[in-house]
Amino acid sequence: MLVGWGYDDKTSMKYWIVRNSYNKNWGMNGDFLLRRGQNDFAVEADIVAFEPALCSESDTNACTVI
Repeated sequence: MLVGWGYDDKTSMKYWIVRNSYNKNWGMNGDFLLRRGQNDFAVEADIVAFEPALCSESDTNACTVI
């Protein structure tokens, strides 16, 4: 799951921050970096975005987009 992005000044590389499905003992506290702009592992070919919402348990029509 992509959770963010950044830029490394030292290597002049743009990167995605990816959360792994193993656990926090793997990689960088559960995350790893993947080159951005290269479509490695086709991660840039199938992007889905969403706006999370907080909903009331008693009224699912009463949601607040955060």
